[in-house]
Parts: sequence; C-alpha cells; structure tokens
Amino acid sequence: MEKWKEDPIKKCVAIVRRSSAGQKDNTSAETQIAAITRYAEDHGLELVITPAEIIETAYDSEKRSKYNALMAQAKKLGAKHILFYNASREARNPKDLSANTDLIRQDKIIVHHVADGKAYSKHSSDADLLLRGITGVINENYSRENGTRVRNAFRTKAEQGWFPYRHTPLGYVHHKEVDRSGYAIKGTATVIVDPNPANVRLVQREFELRAQGHSYDVIRQKNLEDNLVPTAQIKTYNRTSVEKRLKNSFYWGSFKLTGDPKNYKGKHELIIPAKVLKAVKAINDGNVSIQRKTIMNGDDVFRGWLVCDHPECRRQITYERKEKTLKSTGEVKVYHLYRCSNSRKIHDKKVYVSEDKLWAQLEPAVAALSISEEFAQDITSALNETHDKQKAAIKKQMEGFRVELRGLEGKEDIAYDDFKRGLLDEIGYRRQIDRIREDRKHYESEIERLTLSISDEAMVSVKKVFELAINAKELYISMNREERLEYLKKVCSNPTLDGLTLQYQLKSPFARLSGWKENQNWRSERDSNSRGPCEPSSFQDWCIQPLYHRSVVRFMGFGVGIQ
Repeated sequence: MEKWKEDPIKKCVAIVRRSSAGQKDNTSAETQIAAITRYAEDHGLELVITPAEIIETAYDSEKRSKYNALMAQAKKLGAKHILFYNASREARNPKDLSANTDLIRQDKIIVHHVADGKAYSKHSSDADLLLRGITGVINENYSRENGTRVRNAFRTKAEQGWFPYRHTPLGYVHHKEVDRSGYAIKGTATVIVDPNPANVRLVQREFELRAQGHSYDVIRQKNLEDNLVPTAQIKTYNRTSVEKRLKNSFYWGSFKLTGDPKNYKGKHELIIPAKVLKAVKAINDGNVSIQRKTIMNGDDVFRGWLVCDHPECRRQITYERKEKTLKSTGEVKVYHLYRCSNSRKIHDKKVYVSEDKLWAQLEPAVAALSISEEFAQDITSALNETHDKQKAAIKKQMEGFRVELRGLEGKEDIAYDDFKRGLLDEIGYRRQIDRIREDRKHYESEIERLTLSISDEAMVSVKKVFELAINAKELYISMNREERLEYLKKVCSNPTLDGLTLQYQLKSPFARLSGWKENQNWRSERDSNSRGPCEPSSFQDWCIQPLYHRSVVRFMGFGVGIQ
C-alpha cells in the first residue's frame, strides 16, 4: 500500500484546466472531470468542491488567478489532496511547480496526476520528485515552443491577408475547406461575411448611426429599441463593445497581431460601404466637416460593385448625379446615372443607365431564389436524414480511437517500473514515455477533430441560407436601397453592365435552390431498373447520397463559416 493512502485526511479538490475557450488542448473538461471523479471514488477521496473547468494559461504564474483562488479555497476547506488530470494541467512554469513541491515536502498537500496514476506526498522519494520536476520542465519547454510556433503561424497567415485569431469581429466568421470525407482541412481557414444577416445588419447599423454623428450610447439605445440586437447578445451589448467595433481597423480592411505594431492588409470582404467608413473615420479623427461632406455625397449606391462587361474594358462602373430644372414647375429633378468609366478608351461614347432601370433588372434574381417555407422544410428534412447517418458513422470511428486510448493506460507505469528496476536507462525511459504520450495526444486529437465534425453547425448554416431565400420577395420589398444592395451581394455574383443591360449569376446555393424549385419531380422515387447503384434518378438521390462522404455545406456549395 502506498504511504499517502494512510493519511487520515480524505478531502480533495479537483483542478480542471484548459488554456483558452477556443483551444481544447487535446483534453476536454468532460474527459478530465470524468477521470478525476472516478479516481477519487476508487481511492476513497471526498471531493469538497464540485469539479468545474477553469480557462487560463499554466505557463505564466502571474496570470493564474483562478488557479490560485482554488488553491486558497482548498486550504480553507481543509482539502489536502489536489487532483489534476495530468502533469501539464498542474503547471507549465517553474514557480508554481516549486511552490507545490515545497508544500508537498511540508506535508501540506498531496498532488495527484490521475491520468498518470501518480501521487506525490511527503513520502515520495527524491527520484519521484526529480522526475516530477523533469516533467514540469518538459511541459514548460513545450509551452514555450508551442507559443513560438503559434505566433509564427499567425504571422504567416496575417501576411497572406487572413485574420488568424479564432474570434472574428462581429459580422464575420471563419470558413475552412473540407476534404472528400467532409473533414476541415487544417490551415485553410479564411474569413467570410457572417451568413447570419442579423449580425451583419447590426454592425452596419452601428456604422450608419455613427456616420450621422450619434454617440455610442445613442447608437446602443437605438439598436436595442429597434430590436436589431440578437437575443443572445443583449446582455453583453454595451457602450464599450459598440465603441470598440467602430474603432476596429478590421472593418476598414486591416488588422494587427498582439504585440506586433505592423498593420496587415486583410483579404476579407468589407461589409460597410466606403462612404460610411470615410464618414466614421472623419468622426473618429475629429474632422466633422469631412464627415458631413461624405454623407451628403452618398447617392452612388451601385458604384464599386458593377464592372463593364466588355472583355477588353472590365473597368468600374462610375456614378453621375445630374439635376434638371423643369421649366413648367421650376422643380429640380435629380437623376442617378451610371456608366462605364472608360478609362481604357474602349467605348466610342458614354452610355448612361438610370438607377431605377438597374433595380428593375435585379428583381428577377430575387423572384428566382424566393422559396416557400414548406419547400425549405422538405429539403432540410432530406438533408437531416443523411446528416444523422453521417454522424453515426463518425461516432463509431471515435469509439475505435477510445479503444486505442484505453490500451495505452498503464503503459507509463510499466515503463516507470522498468526504469526503477534498471531495465531501462533514463534516455530509454524518456523515449518510451514520449512515444506513449505522443500516441495519446494523437488519439485525443483525432477524437476532438471528429467531435467537431459531428456538430450541427453545417445544418445551422444551411438554415441561415434558407432564411435569405424564404419569402425573399417580401423581405426584399421591406428593405431600403442600401439594404437591398447588401442583400443582392449575398445572393448574386459577377454583376456586369453591358451598356444598358445588367448581367449577373445567382451564387451556387441559390442557383441550386432555384433549379430545385422549378423541378417538380425532385422527390421522385428511384428507378432501380434503369440506373446503376451509384447513378441518381431524383433530387433526393442526388442530394443525399454524396453526403455520406462530404459535409452538407461543402456539397451544396454554401460559402459559410463552418469551423
């Protein structure tokens, strides 16, 4: 029997830690809590605090306020046993490691690393405490090297024009490419406009109100009164968050990295019109006269979106405002006109088209993609059926990895026993331990990756796209001209102007929805006599079968942010 088990004090505290909210560190809170709870029961220890996750670094002792608070609480409650999932959960810095070692030697605490099956008490040998120290140094060095790798990776991605941090500014989300099996491909994350129009509209409204000269408090109050703030954001929607967004260079197309003074130019699509950005910048800089001039000059709603259709021109379509006084009434008539800038001198004459005619030519796009709620539900039901089958297959694969993980249990103890008996030298021992931990990290990483892949975010994103298409005509009619254009940017691509004629295509998901809407036989039964086992005969066959191997979003072509 191990000496520490003779200690009469059985009260214990579990410290469950991961480094950040977005980074699971290969060990989820659920995994840690389950293992610690089972360990306490097996060894007759009493958990005096319900295990709860804390999110903070273990590398910097000065930033471990939650950890220090738990340690203080354990002392107050008379808990002598401190339970960690493994050594890296306890500390990755020499200061905390040394402090706990002193407390162990003074018989004030007993530290347990439950996944490793190790307990360190005043009875532990110098060799055991030495190996604990070595493990701590290895963990500290890992954190340092990992931090350097992450910073270098962030810098490389930023130099490519992509925002590297997990949490994107409101109005944007990350999107990753996926492989043939529907798994996200590492290193392919890009930033795209949030498919949830409510988030995008909120940011746009904040900028619009600021451009008009409103204070941050007024902007906040107006958006709350107009019900533009999503329910989940109301509690955290405050003056400070509004101010931060309105001063965030990301919305102007650039960003900075923590601790790096360089300004990186982003490739992300801007969701705020240039004239509004210019006005807000003028206010931020205290130049009100420029702000007023910018707002008065904001009639050119289409400029910057349309290009000339001529293959040798392809220049931007420019805007001209013309006024004409009617002799009969003296009324001043304003005309909003667009034409090719013709900077390459391709056209013999200027051809003008009015804004009204452009709007009229865009209306068929809205009519084509507009679908009923019933039709959207039919498609969603078909997709959900196969999505559930895909998740079941992935869960089976996850269980295989869990079996492999269980097979690793006890291997570290065997290696340690061989080391103590002299069957392994220190180099051989460290090599075996590193190999076992690398295998464990691999299987835990695979389980985490598969856990993310079975989330329902894909179907949520499909729903968000349907929200743009359901009753699109009614939605479109209720918008102002700026909102209509932003809506059209989401559903149309490659808009070009050929003299008086506007040409464009519906983006992939909306083009498919339009095609399926026109196909009245999309739910027809499969004709097994006329087709082979892999040849689709109906919409349902064509839509569902590939989803066994690809994510819903990737297959349907929805350019949305699935992380």
